[in-house]
Amino acid sequence: MALLREHGHEVHLLSRKNSDIQSVWDKVRVSVESTESARGREYVAEAIRTHSPDIVHVHNFFPLLSPSIYDACHAAGLPVVQTLHNYRLLCASGQLTRNAAPCEKCVHGAYHWGVIHRCYRNSAVGSFFVARMLRTHRRRNTWSEKVACFITPSHFMKSKFVEAGLPAEIIHVKPNFVPEYTNLPPLDMTAPRKSALFAARFSQEKGVDLVLQAWQGLDLPLRMMGDGPLAGLVREKATRP
Repeated sequence: MALLREHGHEVHLLSRKNSDIQSVWDKVRVSVESTESARGREYVAEAIRTHSPDIVHVHNFFPLLSPSIYDACHAAGLPVVQTLHNYRLLCASGQLTRNAAPCEKCVHGAYHWGVIHRCYRNSAVGSFFVARMLRTHRRRNTWSEKVACFITPSHFMKSKFVEAGLPAEIIHVKPNFVPEYTNLPPLDMTAPRKSALFAARFSQEKGVDLVLQAWQGLDLPLRMMGDGPLAGLVREKATRP
């Protein structure tokens, strides 16, 4: 948003928080509406009426808004750009991993595997509703007909979505980035290295435990920056002599 505004664009943020899901009824309603949500569609439609945008950039619609937000944009004649931060359009878990290993059973549309393996939060019921959403919108060609283009952070990620059936010409690779800090001293690439740095979310799919195992016996300090479910494991390894 800051980058767009710096270049003269008017940007309006539309967001919902999962913390709004509190009661059991909230969880049931959101699960049922994850495929189609009249609330989500109207939420976006009202924002379109209020701000009259030229384009809509979607980062996440799951679970509160649902793919119905594309219908609101389509009805208003607005092009949609979607950044793909994970594999949610292909996989119930969003990670293409299962039991700490790659899993691509659902890439070609066999979403029942996600239910069988309880891939969404280890819940068969939750996985069913995610699988229903994926199957419904795959059959409707929602992703290819109501999204003008997608952005992925890597060529590998693009290849998986192309393999799943999305047209390659509407997927553009734009790596994750950070602001350019011009006041930093230049990096001396010839200087001897004294340590290694691992910067990521501390979670199983990021290979945190694999890095810790591989580093044993190496005479080079490893610095780890991040947080997540495996933060305790990282702290335990850091304090162990």
